[in-house]
Amino acid sequence: MGYSCTRDADETLRGWWSICKQLTGVSNKYEINGITYFMERGRQQDDDAIIGQVWKMIGNTGEVSHCTRSGSFRIEPNGEVGKWPTGFRKLVAE
Repeated sequence: MGYSCTRDADETLRGWWSICKQLTGVSNKYEINGITYFMERGRQQDDDAIIGQVWKMIGNTGEVSHCTRSGSFRIEPNGEVGKWPTGFRKLVAE
């Protein structure tokens, strides 16, 4: 069984993935002020919205030793952002 969401919500998420891919080469990874984050899509919602978690990569000298939860996001069924991923609104505005 696949993941179900509305077309509008999916288009918003795909737009985010495109921004991440252009900036970092990875579709769910982004950087703000030298800190690397990644998004992980969550469980399917009854209202066909998209939710997920944001994780902050922790480490030094370029090697990631672990990550810690840094927030969450929600894309409403109509494609509008109900809750932005940590720092991501800044990237979209640029």
